[in-house]
Amino acid sequence: RAFVGGNFVSTTSANIGINVQGIAASEPMFAVVGNLVAGNPLNLNAGSLHLGGNRNGRPINFNGGGALVQDPTLFDSAITNLLQTATAQLAQEPANNGISLPVGQPGAARFQVTTTTADGVAIFQVAAADLFANNLVQQMELTPGAATTILINVTGSSADWSGNGNMVGNFTNSQWRGRVLWNFAQATSINFRAHNFMGALLAPY
Repeated sequence: RAFVGGNFVSTTSANIGINVQGIAASEPMFAVVGNLVAGNPLNLNAGSLHLGGNRNGRPINFNGGGALVQDPTLFDSAITNLLQTATAQLAQEPANNGISLPVGQPGAARFQVTTTTADGVAIFQVAAADLFANNLVQQMELTPGAATTILINVTGSSADWSGNGNMVGNFTNSQWRGRVLWNFAQATSINFRAHNFMGALLAPY
C-alpha cells in the first residue's frame, strides 16, 4: 500500500498493489491527501484510490476492481508524527557492525554481519555521501549472517545517489528486501536517480 501525505507529483506511469492478496476492492490501496498531477496512467492492481484533492484528469486503471473515492477528510499528521518518532528512535540504536568501503581503488561496499542484538537485529551506520556519492563504490553487497533484520542508519541532510554502485546479491533477494530497513533520520532531500533501491525506506522529513 502507498500513502502520500502531500501531492503525488510523478508524471510517469506507476504500478501499485502488485502481488497483494486478500484486499477488498473498496479498501484503500493508494491514498493521496493532496492532488494528482496530470501524467501517464496509474495502475492499481488491488484496492481503491482514496483522494483528498483533485485528479487533474490522470488516467487510472483499476485492475483489482476498485474505484476512485473522493475523501476530503484525509490527513497526514498522525502518521507523520508516528514515523518521525520512529526514525528518531531507530537513529539512536548503536551500530553493532561496520561497513567496508573501498579506499584508493574501485571495489564493493560490504555490509557484513558479524554481530546481532538478542532479537537478531544487525545495525549499521553510514554517511549518505560516503556510500551513495562515492565513485569508488562499484556495488553494494550484503552478507546477513545470523541476522533476522538489518537496520541501516544513514546520516546526512541529503542523499544523492550520484555514484555508479548498484545493490547486488542479498540486497536484491526477495527475502532480504523485506528484512532491510534504511533509516534516513536527517534527510530532507533524497535523489536515487536511475538506481534500483532495495529494502524499506524510512525518511519522514
